[in-house]
Amino acid sequence: MNTYVAAETHGELLQLVFAESDIQARIELLGDIQLDGLDFGVIGFDSETIVRRYNAFETKCTGLPTSRVVGHPLFTVVAPCMNNSAPVIDLRFPYAG
Repeated sequence: MNTYVAAETHGELLQLVFAESDIQARIELLGDIQLDGLDFGVIGFDSETIVRRYNAFETKCTGLPTSRVVGHPLFTVVAPCMNNSAPVIDLRFPYAG
């Protein structure tokens, strides 16, 4: 099942389909207002994992305001629970496999 989102950019409608390989490039075309209009969360970070883009949907889901996220390292400050660099897993959850 694909998710479709229409966002206006440069005077035309942009259709986002998650199954398409160019969705990242299409999201990058969006301004902050259009990004905030999406019905899914977006966190954009650079090669140093510093968060550069963060939309309203993500704020609503996480409860973290933009000021707490943008400009900070994603995996060590914003969401250390997403840091997969640990060499050993300490705990297994049977429901997760």
